[in-house]
Amino acid sequence: MIILAVVVGIYAGAIILLNIPYIQHKVAAVVASELHQKLQTTLTIGKVDVGFFNRIIIEDVNIDDQSGHPMLKAARLAAKVEILPLFEKVVNIRSIQLFGFDIHLYKKNPKAPLNCQFVIDAFKSKHPSPKPTPLNMRINALLIRRGAVSYDILSKPYHPEHFDVNHLHLSELSATVNLKHLTNDSLRAVVRRMDFREQSGLVVKHFSMQADVNPRYAMIRGLDIKLPDSHIKFGDIYAGYDSYSNLKQFVDKVNITTNIKASVRFADIACFVPQFKHTDYKVHFSTYLHGTINNLRLSRIELHDNAHHFNFSGDIHVSQLAHIRNLYLSGIIRQFSIKSEGLAFLAQSLHVKGINPKIFNQISQFSYIGRIRGSVNDIIMLGGFRTGVGNVLASVRYVNNPATKVKRVMGSIKATRLNLGAILNNKSKFGYTDFNMKVDATFAPHTTPSVIAKGLIAHLSYNRYDYKNIRVDGIYSRTGFKGKISMNDANGHISINGKLDLHSKSKPQFNLTATLKDFSPNKLQLTPKMQGMSISGSIRANFSGRSIDDAVGEIHIDTVHMRMSNGVYDMPALIVVADHRNGSKHIALTSNDVDAEVDGNYSYKTLTTSFINIIKRYIPSLFTDRKMSASNNNFQFKLSLKNTEFINKVLNVPLSLKRPASFNGYFDDKDRKIKVYGEFPYVSYNGFTLHQGRLFCDSPEDAITCRLSGITQMKDGSSLNLSLDLKASNDKLTTALNWGNN
Repeated sequence: MIILAVVVGIYAGAIILLNIPYIQHKVAAVVASELHQKLQTTLTIGKVDVGFFNRIIIEDVNIDDQSGHPMLKAARLAAKVEILPLFEKVVNIRSIQLFGFDIHLYKKNPKAPLNCQFVIDAFKSKHPSPKPTPLNMRINALLIRRGAVSYDILSKPYHPEHFDVNHLHLSELSATVNLKHLTNDSLRAVVRRMDFREQSGLVVKHFSMQADVNPRYAMIRGLDIKLPDSHIKFGDIYAGYDSYSNLKQFVDKVNITTNIKASVRFADIACFVPQFKHTDYKVHFSTYLHGTINNLRLSRIELHDNAHHFNFSGDIHVSQLAHIRNLYLSGIIRQFSIKSEGLAFLAQSLHVKGINPKIFNQISQFSYIGRIRGSVNDIIMLGGFRTGVGNVLASVRYVNNPATKVKRVMGSIKATRLNLGAILNNKSKFGYTDFNMKVDATFAPHTTPSVIAKGLIAHLSYNRYDYKNIRVDGIYSRTGFKGKISMNDANGHISINGKLDLHSKSKPQFNLTATLKDFSPNKLQLTPKMQGMSISGSIRANFSGRSIDDAVGEIHIDTVHMRMSNGVYDMPALIVVADHRNGSKHIALTSNDVDAEVDGNYSYKTLTTSFINIIKRYIPSLFTDRKMSASNNNFQFKLSLKNTEFINKVLNVPLSLKRPASFNGYFDDKDRKIKVYGEFPYVSYNGFTLHQGRLFCDSPEDAITCRLSGITQMKDGSSLNLSLDLKASNDKLTTALNWGNN
């Protein structure tokens, strides 16, 4: 009893002394010195307070790493230990407190050790026992308040605007944890609450769970995560295994079973998907999950938003999830539907450019039912799409080559009553279409996509006409289009075969052949004219140019057969050749009916403007309400008209020639000059005939003059000389008709 009293007295005296501030600071200095010697780093302690029997409090702790950077700062470290269980080799810690701390952990590169590794090494036994030391520990309460923890891999780029596992910075960390028991082969712990912020913007308002781990299984109950406006709740998570050794092959040997129910606001997870930063869109998700990480099944998946603008349900099987390059998934999609509001939201949130929002109102809704299978870089979709503008059946494969970044989409697409007018927002021109196409598209970086298309457009409604049987077989690539397009319609057969190089560095290139048979432009609603006319013939074209003004090449029109209500006309072969000579343009037209040539500099778009500008010079009041743009045409021309059958039968103009008529002249915008000379030995118009006809137009400085002259035959057989003179000058037009007997 005396010895016990002495021991208690000494201990009590020590406790009393350690509660004296001077002694506390001295003890803190001694402890800091000893730790400094052991750790070989800068270390300071404000004071050490030892309570009666089982309590210790250390305040104002500062520890640097061996590079001299701050590693740990803590306002208060405290522990309260039960003494008596220690005699039974049981560590029973009543409480641990970690308040007001800031921990900085880092690696210089992924393979380097942590900056705190020297602390672990300093306290590690230099002579470890061959047998594991029995462990039996309990912590009634681990209290963490006002904490901050950072972890960085310094060699990795720093992107604080999104969640980065290489740079984790937690702040405002608080937690209450109970370690019910910890032994060599089992664990029971409860996280009653935890909350923190991460620099990326992630805010965890609440985290709680209970974990039980033993040699046969692990069970996590009540896993509950709350973000500012999101809630993720797990059912009991069961992880089964044969032994702890299976944990070394966790992804293949540990079977997991649980269910998940979540409501997530997109803005809460913007740190993972930056496009969601400024949206309040919220989705609800649930699934039953079972299997190993590398052989995982997600059953009864349900996903929808608050207003059910977006709905998904199905079953997915994922394998090799731990090895993302080898990941393979397959599944059944029972419902995948998006209404117009959901489509517009996704396009806006993901910043999809070039899409007119009106198209979503036209589509109205979108749904898919089918199957999906494949890997990250090779996936196949088989199923049907239903939309507010029509239905599509698709069998599509997507292949991506990560090394070359070349992507390929191939498969077949069949559409039924697809409303092109609604999709293109042009219902006045387009209607419905049905098609069945095979497509093979290749997308390579920094180049135009290549698309091979082959199939049948059974129906295409355009301009209130239903075009039928359009076949496409060609390839569109960086060099343009090469292939064949044909139509076999009741009102016309057409076939176009050739190559269109629309991406030439100099000028677009056209090399094609077109064949027409019983082609009726009026019945096909291409023109209100040409009623009762059908055309058959062929065209060969080989030219280049961005427009008709800079075109260079040849167009051959073989004999064209025209059937009209008033008869039949066979137009002879016609050749058009255009080129550039010595800095000027040259175009020539040759046929049995007409020959023509034009040389100089001109633009077809401004020819009318040029003519009006010259007339306006002499009669300005004729065009007072019309503003004309500038023009700069300067050319010479020749025309020989040998046959007027085309003019008579096709254009319905009652003009005929017995001998060829010829015209020539020039046009000069710069000097506002025009000269035309024509001869027509015999011409007849609607019963009126003219022999030895001549036309002469000129523009001297102060006027423009024209004379039309010839000889006509009177009913009594006599001849009558006629001449019509016109003069425009000083805003006046003077005419004179002269006649006389021959």
